[in-house]
Amino acid sequence: NVMFLAGLLLTMGLSRSVRFFRRKLETNALRGIACFFGGVVLVLVLRRPKLGIILEGFGFVNLFGNFFPIALQAMRQMPYVGALLNTPGVSVIADKLAGVDPRHSRNWV
Repeated sequence: NVMFLAGLLLTMGLSRSVRFFRRKLETNALRGIACFFGGVVLVLVLRRPKLGIILEGFGFVNLFGNFFPIALQAMRQMPYVGALLNTPGVSVIADKLAGVDPRHSRNWV
């Protein structure tokens, strides 16, 4: 939890991170923010790791769910990971998990 938040702050910077969460608040993503930070509080303060991690995961998906198709496309360009993700069985599952339309997700080069 602490490392993820620290990595987010170091990667994006403090002002961009604050802007990201502020923008998410304006777009009615309060549920994702509340679940994510509520999960952090459950794990770090209230010592309820199982419930906290589940709540954080739900909040993470709500906050960063739009990023999954972009990340999947980037991973498909990687040498070994891309070969695995482009195999017929795995590609269908990965597309469904990322919410990608399978007709538009592959670059057959």
